Amino acid sequence: MRLQYDKCRSEVLPGPSKTLRWGVPDGTRGPAGELVHDDYVIADSLTTILDRLEWHIHFETLIIRGIDPLIEIDRGF
Repeated sequence: MRLQYDKCRSEVLPGPSKTLRWGVPDGTRGPAGELVHDDYVIADSLTTILDRLEWHIHFETLIIRGIDPLIEIDRGF
């Protein structure tokens, strides 16, 4: 996972919006010759966005009572 962060690159694109582009460049290889992806980097960035959101339930909790299976079993005795 640390390798993905080490190989991650970023750049700010020219123009008024100053868009930030980042990731592990395609074809990047690690010390053992394996391809390096940016899956963990992307997942961590999405998690930080989710952490900023307010998570709460907008409706009253509803509990659906199940049928006790032991009552059904006791009917035969």
